[in-house]
Amino acid sequence: MHRKGWTINTDNETSTADLPGTTSASMATADGSRADLATMTAMVDEFHRRSAHRESVIDRLHEENQELRRGLWRAALDPVVTDLLRLYDGLSRQARRSDTGAATADLLASFAEDVELTLDRCGLTIFTALPGDAFSPALHLVVGFTPCDASAQNNTVAEVVSKGLQERDTSRVRRPVRVRVHRYTAPVAADATPMSEPPPAEEPPSEAAPSARPVNEQAAVGEPANESTSIGDPGLHGTTSSGESGGHR
Repeated sequence: MHRKGWTINTDNETSTADLPGTTSASMATADGSRADLATMTAMVDEFHRRSAHRESVIDRLHEENQELRRGLWRAALDPVVTDLLRLYDGLSRQARRSDTGAATADLLASFAEDVELTLDRCGLTIFTALPGDAFSPALHLVVGFTPCDASAQNNTVAEVVSKGLQERDTSRVRRPVRVRVHRYTAPVAADATPMSEPPPAEEPPSEAAPSARPVNEQAAVGEPANESTSIGDPGLHGTTSSGESGGHR
């Protein structure tokens, strides 16, 4: 049957889709396409992985290069920064002196601010502490102690001697703030009984000098009480003999 150029098969003939082996070939083709697609997907994933690794290596090398440049920059500017900081300390100290006139103090303070701006352009920031702040070993350096009466003030900032210096990019402290710290000492009770001093230790008798014994003890042993009596004085002995001889007479 023909209609406008189309041919319609009205017979019960078998179509090409129903031919033996056609389904197996189509399935094999589909499986091959899936395998090719999986391979291409794996290749794309590997490409992205390698690209990400390459980007990370580039970023790390760039960071190391920047760190090296910062290190060289710090090494080159360290002497200048040291001199600028010393100049800033001297100007600030002179401006705070009581014997400095008001006009001179303002002029010195403006010079110190100019030095601070120069340090800021070098990537460094001047920081300080306030009286009453808790002492921090990472930020403060103790240069002295100030006695206080309240235990709550113990280990707090009493006075700032000189300001500190800190890197703006890395927050690394180049120089801590030099401070005086409160030190609390508990008061001694007024009614506390003083401890009695221990008696002095008795010195042992010297072995070189023999101990003296009483006369009666010497007599009891049979020793003469007085050596001069046994030996006798010639005059006394003569007198005693004369008395005895007179008695016999």
